[in-house]
Amino acid sequence: MVFLGRFVALLRILAAFLAGVNRMEWRWFLVANALGSVAWAAVFACGGYTLGTIAFRLQGVLGPILLVAAAIVFFGCGFLIQRYEDRPQQEAERAIAGPLA
Repeated sequence: MVFLGRFVALLRILAAFLAGVNRMEWRWFLVANALGSVAWAAVFACGGYTLGTIAFRLQGVLGPILLVAAAIVFFGCGFLIQRYEDRPQQEAERAIAGPLA
């Protein structure tokens, strides 16, 4: 459990406490904790490197597509804001009759 606890956030925090409560021998805890740390570092380092390499390769293909999508979202939000910006004021004026002094 100490070895696998390196890969789970909450268990990573509680692993030493739970090992102590269960009276795990300190030598076994040290070995399991060290091996779990090395395995965790290797998995995340290799995974990050691999995903970074894939993202760099896809950048040329997905870059223009994402740029166009971001522009559509940006101008679409601007259009919606411009279209509906007067609506709250009109509803407030309908709800409160007469001039606001």
